Amino acid sequence: MFWGFCEAIDLIDEYHKHVDPSKSSFDILLYGGGDPRFILSIIAKSYKRNVSVNIYLVEGCIELVARYMLLLSIALEPPEELSIKAKTHLYMDLFGNALLRPASHQYMCSKALVLRKILTEPEFGEQFAPIFNFEHLKYKERDQLENAFEFWTNKPSYVFDIRKYWNNRVRHELASRYDTRSGAFDWDLQMRLKEYGGKTITSQEYNSFRDNGIAFTFPEFEQTHPNKTFAVALQKNGNTFFHRGCVGDITVGPFIPYGVTCSDEKFLKQDHGVGKFRATDITERNLYELMWEIQERREYEHDPKDTHAYGSAKLADVPILEAQKSQETLNLKPFDKPMLEAGGVKVHFMSIDDVLQLHEKPKFHQKFDLMFVAANYFTFLKECHQKQLAPKAMMIFETRRYSTMTKKEIADFLAQIKNYAKSLNLEAVTNFAINTQYSMIKYKLKE
Repeated sequence: MFWGFCEAIDLIDEYHKHVDPSKSSFDILLYGGGDPRFILSIIAKSYKRNVSVNIYLVEGCIELVARYMLLLSIALEPPEELSIKAKTHLYMDLFGNALLRPASHQYMCSKALVLRKILTEPEFGEQFAPIFNFEHLKYKERDQLENAFEFWTNKPSYVFDIRKYWNNRVRHELASRYDTRSGAFDWDLQMRLKEYGGKTITSQEYNSFRDNGIAFTFPEFEQTHPNKTFAVALQKNGNTFFHRGCVGDITVGPFIPYGVTCSDEKFLKQDHGVGKFRATDITERNLYELMWEIQERREYEHDPKDTHAYGSAKLADVPILEAQKSQETLNLKPFDKPMLEAGGVKVHFMSIDDVLQLHEKPKFHQKFDLMFVAANYFTFLKECHQKQLAPKAMMIFETRRYSTMTKKEIADFLAQIKNYAKSLNLEAVTNFAINTQYSMIKYKLKE
């Protein structure tokens, strides 16, 4: 929840490489993607081709839909609203940090008002955010989505004490090991994540995430306000809200989607296990490229001044300051300009019930050219999901490579995916090799 556990890739490019390079119209099902990394990658590379893409998004939590809308809005803000650097840091903050900088907090509060208007006023939504489609959401779910946007606003009674919720979860997870938690965190990093391929993740940034939920930091950052996009199961009660606190991942972190691979190999180079760049720095580099290509509609050429290089540095601890009490009269910049063109991409938000019921709907039979299945959603799959696949379809499964599980648990889950693919008569696209770990494995329907 809140982020995925495999790298951001261009799904259209994968299909063109492995199935049909001439296809120009796509229906894609993201079955529990967790975050918009695939959508951003498709939009960013859309300048290379002339295709239309309908992305159907199935998530088990309505607040995740709200997060998708917010994060995609950042990438599609016009340049007069936010610079590319500002978009990059704003996205990193809202995507991966439990506590936000004041600027990020103000954007969240302001954009919540606009997103609520996009949801409730179809004419406004079609004009200002044509990428979003809500027709598959039930009226109850639209009300819940509106509640999420309202909770993000700056009313004093809408309290989200993320520091307390995070600490309680860490205490519960570690139990008697809590007082020696830095050692437990180091074990998970060195003996699990780094062993499985997360070599770019440094001890300082990982410990910061595990201890207080702040993954992405720079010396100039000050984290002060709760990231309310981490709240789930919101229920309004008069002038306040009930919720389940923070229930997402607290062991791996948001480093995987953008922080463990890079097209520029120098960002991954390490000497004696120490690299020049942190996962945070690589995330900044990769997101900057995505934001740049979405805005400029041409290939990105990296300028070293556009990224940091703090891999070998020991930074001062991030200041965690008590924010002043929220004031409803906070003067917010509106951020209500029409979004940038999304490269022929339309995002269809599906009902929460479709996690279990989508395969039963005849209108989606033989609908999807490509289907991505998140690791946490694999257990919901049935063999009848094959009905949803178009004749020349491709399926991509997220594995549990990037996790703190044991090697046996990871291998057993991979075997389950392979058995499922065999039951559907799928042909492997991934070139399986001994001792090679995969964060995703890819199949296509046999012709």
